Amino acid sequence: MMITEDVATVETDRSLLRAAGRAAVAAALFYLLQPVAVLFLIPGATESGHYDAPGDLQRWTGPYEVVTFGGIAVCSLVLVAALARLLPRGSLAASVGTASGVVGVAGWLGIAGISLSSVSLIGRSLADIDVSLDVQREAMQAIATVGGASVGVAAFGAAGWAVAVGLSILRTGALGRRTGWIAVAGGVLVVAAALVLVHPLLGALVLIPFYLVLGVALLVTARHA
Repeated sequence: MMITEDVATVETDRSLLRAAGRAAVAAALFYLLQPVAVLFLIPGATESGHYDAPGDLQRWTGPYEVVTFGGIAVCSLVLVAALARLLPRGSLAASVGTASGVVGVAGWLGIAGISLSSVSLIGRSLADIDVSLDVQREAMQAIATVGGASVGVAAFGAAGWAVAVGLSILRTGALGRRTGWIAVAGGVLVVAAALVLVHPLLGALVLIPFYLVLGVALLVTARHA
């Protein structure tokens, strides 16, 4: 009976590792949709730095970004939940990391909501208000600023999760030191990029290679577990 329980535990851990690894890779792939859209599909800010007026927005951009950021949120939640199951219970670092990861997920969901609201009936109705084009663009700029704040919440939440979980892994030896160092280094790089470059989005973009590397490391660990 004891042997059966041990085998079941190992198989459960492998399943959780595979789920976490696949979720991390999927989160990175979802996130790649956003810079691709900005560079090739969605008209960006004008040369003056102002965002387009409400009437200039394309209706499909909101749903596209909802899929992008909503996908990151779902995959991030699976990643956070799976690692929370794998790490030893009672670890303060792991608990703090899980909470920070959930905050990051909320940030991604906030971005998705803001993206959709910009092209919703309410957002596009700004074009029908009897005000100047400059005022309309200021309103869009304000919406974009709130979106930038949500990016910051997502980035710093994910970074806090990565560092706390990485330290917990290094302290307990769970999941291997390689995974722990990848998590810590990834979280630090996200914060460094956001603060040094003074732009939360640039820090958040570091999550793309970080999630890819972390996902591969988790899948390799699952194979050898």
